[in-house]
Amino acid sequence: MTEFLLSLGVAALAACAAVTRQPADFGLRQWLAVVVLAAAATVCGVSQGRVGMAWPLLAGLSLAAVYRMSYDPVLPEALAGRLPVRVALLEPTTPMALAGVMVIWWALTARRRVAPLPAAECLALRSLLWTVRLLIVVGAVLYLVLGTVYDLEGGVVFWKLVVSCALYAGLMWVGIEAAAKGLLRWPVAGVMLLGLVVGFLRNLSGGGGS
Repeated sequence: MTEFLLSLGVAALAACAAVTRQPADFGLRQWLAVVVLAAAATVCGVSQGRVGMAWPLLAGLSLAAVYRMSYDPVLPEALAGRLPVRVALLEPTTPMALAGVMVIWWALTARRRVAPLPAAECLALRSLLWTVRLLIVVGAVLYLVLGTVYDLEGGVVFWKLVVSCALYAGLMWVGIEAAAKGLLRWPVAGVMLLGLVVGFLRNLSGGGGS
């Protein structure tokens, strides 16, 4: 059941990446980076027994990259209008809601995954956690320092930084742990790759990034 729900969530994010229109200045070089990343993850997923730590790391990075490429569709106006002010300030989208649900669900079900992770994956997750802490601390310091000079809109920028760090780190955690435990397999990585390729082709043909 966990594997099915995870696959469903990843597929939904990939669909969002496929329908998202990127800004006009999002060029071929940026597209190439995310597509190659997802392709490498798919290849490593096929031969995961021979690539070691590369598969979980690439799975986590690919999941974060798919979210990075997903801005659309926007939330229905009726729902967006009912959101609390603190949430509305984030200008939430459907991909953001999906990512939040995935991360929260993964955290709530963590105790069911009792088998410990290998040492390398544990080190990767600890490093990820410390990186997030460092980003948030730097953001807090900058907010306190720059807040004396500029009007930072009551901490909106810092609030967005915290949420963004939580979502990206959470998705990478999901990808790394799920791949390491065999809950995320190469066909799911292929779905992420497909979503990015479709998004790339749609942007090329529709006046998006070039």
